[in-house]
Amino acid sequence: MVLRANCLESLIDGSRKCPVLPPDAQSQEKKELTEWFQDDARAASLIACALSKSVAELVLTCTKAKDIWDKPCARFECSSTQRLNMVIELFFQAQRDCKEDISGHVAKLQKLFVYLNDELVKHSENTLSERMLTGRILSTLGKEYDSCKNVWDTIPAREQTVNLLIEKLCAIGLRVDKIASSEATAFVARENDKEKSSSVKVKTGKSTKRGSNRAKQKFPCNRCKQLGHWGAECPQKQQHSRDKGGKSATKKSSDTLPVHVMGASEVTSMNSDSWYCDSSASQHVTPSKQYFVSYAKFTVSKIVQLAYSEGRIKVQLFHNGTWHDTILKDVWYVPDASMHLFSVKAAAKNGYSTIFSENKVVIHGTDGTVAASGKLVNDLYVLDVRVCIPQDAAQVHLATKTETLQVWHERLGHQNKCHVVKVLKQHSMNVEASAEFCGGCALGKAHRRSFGTRTTRPNVIGDQINVDVCGPVTEISAGGARYCVCFKDDYSKYCHVFFIATKY
Repeated sequence: MVLRANCLESLIDGSRKCPVLPPDAQSQEKKELTEWFQDDARAASLIACALSKSVAELVLTCTKAKDIWDKPCARFECSSTQRLNMVIELFFQAQRDCKEDISGHVAKLQKLFVYLNDELVKHSENTLSERMLTGRILSTLGKEYDSCKNVWDTIPAREQTVNLLIEKLCAIGLRVDKIASSEATAFVARENDKEKSSSVKVKTGKSTKRGSNRAKQKFPCNRCKQLGHWGAECPQKQQHSRDKGGKSATKKSSDTLPVHVMGASEVTSMNSDSWYCDSSASQHVTPSKQYFVSYAKFTVSKIVQLAYSEGRIKVQLFHNGTWHDTILKDVWYVPDASMHLFSVKAAAKNGYSTIFSENKVVIHGTDGTVAASGKLVNDLYVLDVRVCIPQDAAQVHLATKTETLQVWHERLGHQNKCHVVKVLKQHSMNVEASAEFCGGCALGKAHRRSFGTRTTRPNVIGDQINVDVCGPVTEISAGGARYCVCFKDDYSKYCHVFFIATKY
């Protein structure tokens, strides 16, 4: 590249040779020889500056730029056939590293693709098309990019370019990274040995060993930035502790703040009617629509798993042996939620304070009195709460009418009526089965009768003429015709075609 920028590449490839002066050389020829030596010296200087010390020793005896260039090439460069085979192997065996950015991975394959085509041109062979590159890129992607592969198949072939593929892969890569970061959300708790009885211990349960190992392979250690372990398990930290000779054990517990990272809880048994006190939930959450006394739909659905509406729920709180009526406000309706969640944060906004202890939780009202309490069950704090289900659950009532089975049969694409009844029952919609005749199904299953098998064939020209009409065609001919009529003699196979504007 440097030699090409200085117009010296011709000295290296041998296309510009040293001029030979005749005995009666003119001044112009002498000038050309002088210019050649100057350019050769510049090229030799540029090449020598790029050589390492060990390689420079190989060219100490060389006097011309081409000799300096050829000697390292003969020493280090593979033959053209070996180089082609090596590039082919690298291109078709390239795999994406899990730590590698998607744009960097695509750039690596593009570079190998360019090298491979250059070598194929040197061997006078056909080059690979861009479709080969896009196919190779898609074949190296993981399962998280399956949606991109499906979308790519729907794009017209003429629009499938490498730049468009890179754009879509980068967009999906950002979405995958965002999902991975949300899965890494952890809850951090500080231990204080002196105040164990009054400290807040928020636990989300014990993570499975498999889930913990998977998370270690995704998120690096905070100390050494390596995968495979957490900061508390880091070998550097253990070595540092051994070097101190156990001095850290004599420090006060208030000076050491161990950090615990806890993942999602795995509870083997869970009461579907229980309310769990969650310090990380921003809102009260329930998957039961029938609990609501009143609720209003969101204009735009909230992204939790998907919250459709919010409202109020009438509940009873148990304390001091009695049940007290109260109303939970701003409860989100999340159908995909696995449990009912009582939000400590939402309660704090209304003036309530929550205190966690080793085996129970107590909620104090705005006046300081105890409003509710709960106990620790399976590493989760369960409140003593029961819901007062209203007789008429709050919902949006729509004016409806009873539709016949034939109407649903037509709406669902003329499927089998027994299957339609089964699907409607799964969605709590009872429709009586009927034997109403469906004209659309009858016409859709109708077919033309066969012409039958011909027993005799004509043996004289003109005895039988076969005629067929083709059309109408989409484009009208210059003469205004949209149909063509073909006449064919059955015996001689002679045919003649006429063009007509109308069929009748």
